[in-house]
Amino acid sequence: MTPALSSSVRTTRFCFRTLTTLVLVLAFLLPASAQTRARLEGRVLDPDGRPVAGAEVVISGGTAAPRVTRSEADGRYAIAVPATGTVVVRASAPGLVADPRAVALERLTGPLDLVLRVSALTETLVVSAAQVEMPLSQIADSVTVIEGADLSRRQVHTLGAALRAVPGFTVAQTGGPGTLTSLFPRGGESDFTLVLVDGVRMNGFGGGLDLSQVPLEDIDRVEVVRSPQSALYGADAIGGVVQILTRQGGAPSARARLEAGSRERRQAAVATTGSAASWSWSLAADRYEDAGFTGTAPATGERVTNDDASQAQVGGTIGWRHAGGTDVRGSARWVATDRGAPGPYGTNPVGNFSGVDRISRGETDRRSVGLRLVQPWFGASSRVRQRLEFDVADYDLEYRSAFGVSESSTRRLHGRLQTDASVSASVGLSAGVEWLRERATSTYITAGPDEVPIDRRVIGTFGEARWQAGDRLSVTAGARAEHIQRDRLAGHPSPFSPRPVFDTDTVTSVNPKIAAAWLV
Repeated sequence: MTPALSSSVRTTRFCFRTLTTLVLVLAFLLPASAQTRARLEGRVLDPDGRPVAGAEVVISGGTAAPRVTRSEADGRYAIAVPATGTVVVRASAPGLVADPRAVALERLTGPLDLVLRVSALTETLVVSAAQVEMPLSQIADSVTVIEGADLSRRQVHTLGAALRAVPGFTVAQTGGPGTLTSLFPRGGESDFTLVLVDGVRMNGFGGGLDLSQVPLEDIDRVEVVRSPQSALYGADAIGGVVQILTRQGGAPSARARLEAGSRERRQAAVATTGSAASWSWSLAADRYEDAGFTGTAPATGERVTNDDASQAQVGGTIGWRHAGGTDVRGSARWVATDRGAPGPYGTNPVGNFSGVDRISRGETDRRSVGLRLVQPWFGASSRVRQRLEFDVADYDLEYRSAFGVSESSTRRLHGRLQTDASVSASVGLSAGVEWLRERATSTYITAGPDEVPIDRRVIGTFGEARWQAGDRLSVTAGARAEHIQRDRLAGHPSPFSPRPVFDTDTVTSVNPKIAAAWLV
């Protein structure tokens, strides 16, 4: 390791230890009264004074991260809060929103009713633009939130179709359903955007992702952060972040859907979500088939027989929340796709191809499992909380053609430990460390007869400070230092495609961020 690199690593470790120590010291210096709990309750009403069921109520300030609850059928809500201090209360429902209200808890003597007004903009809690959940009105980044209900009304079932209307993003698709679909953020490359499903990374090794392999079934919303987020997520997010959040909890319900259409398209989907006592769950499964184009190729008069596509998906989460604030959630997802590749079959004036390719076909198999633990230090309304996340992913691709079978895969282990603290009603801090290990293999990367795996390890340390200066000004500042190492890659002595030996490569980078928002 070079002296400059060694110095960078020591600087990274020093910054992380300093930030973590600061968070811990502030936690123990907090007044004891701030750790005692109270209960904030009331009703959510529409402009005519009628109760609103299912309205989202967000409490920010005074706790490690904003807390959220939903109103009952009679409009009532209740949530644990600190006994003293000031919090900001927000409420919203589709087409309705309440103005933020600053509440001094020690002066509150009764229920707090929230009256909604008609609004074209809906306040929501965004989880992808900062180290903790933040109300949309306090986020300085360019964020688009696509509600799952809107996608259902538009009959949108793939991520590529959902992102076509997002400003600044370009979606390119090579053909019909199931074909390669790429996302280009603001002129960047297709591997510049990090895609998450309930916090689990979907990108393959190197950042690439075919959006046709990310179905949208039983989702709550899609959050799109249209700006560089390397200070939060590392080098994979230099163009932006797309996070899919599935439905969670609520009244127990089940749904089923059957569709059929032209080109022998058939689709079936079932889903259930709900909560009972301290438990919540969601489970969704769907499958579609599409025969694609089965007509005659104009250039040669041949019949196209393998433009078909199919996809199957099963995914679910199960969670347990204790009254003291402990929240444990596990998730699992499996997606399998199968797509024919007949090649170009349009007009052929210059003779670039000889006929329909009836052999080529690609199959993918994607599996992932994730676990998340959130533990407040001093109860549900604590000013300090600990977060632990861990997930495992396995993505395989097999492509068959006239030249044989080629295979590639990505294996990934990912962990994250983070501490969040509220210094006051207007200042919050976060610090943590993230660890990632990936292995990629491909039949195209060999040394003699054996495949050569590519191993990469990433250790990222990060810190963030958030300041809510009054009702309108929000400031967020943070930094992330990454230590990236790729293991030695053996050479290939073949006379036809020689490859030199690549020694172990290590890179350390620091990505700062500062953003401010003024609510007009």
